[in-house]
Amino acid sequence: MIFDDKGIDMSIVPNHDDPLLVRTFINNKKVHRLLVGIGSSTDLMFYDFFRNLKIPQLELLPYNDDLIGFSNHHITPIRYVKLHVTFGNVPITRTIIIRFIVVKLQLSYNAILGITTFNTLRAVISTIHLDMKFLSDDMSIITLKGDKKKAYKCYKESLK
Repeated sequence: MIFDDKGIDMSIVPNHDDPLLVRTFINNKKVHRLLVGIGSSTDLMFYDFFRNLKIPQLELLPYNDDLIGFSNHHITPIRYVKLHVTFGNVPITRTIIIRFIVVKLQLSYNAILGITTFNTLRAVISTIHLDMKFLSDDMSIITLKGDKKKAYKCYKESLK
């Protein structure tokens, strides 16, 4: 897997270290604003977004541990849910089941993909290119390109 500099767009916000935001399909619904959380050890979904997916509350399963953030801040999860997540576009896709821990937090993202997902996908991530690459079900390379404009918009929203 190769990353080249042709895909780097510095025209929107030059010299800004934007987060990598990707688009996927969760339970066959197109989902935007998923943060590729390189420092996150788990996959998180925010409760408001969970409700927007119209998944029955019965699918939420007990989760009995607290989460500890990078600032040693404790977060009590609501529960967790296992969902089918499809990456890529037909015909080149990869679907995996992700165990999202559902939390009540207000962030400008819908969910955070963590190390467990990257390892399951065997993904290679380039933050400078805002790309994530991994193999599809048929062994083709899937490249998820980050959306620099949406990333900057989420960044600005998070400052409010």
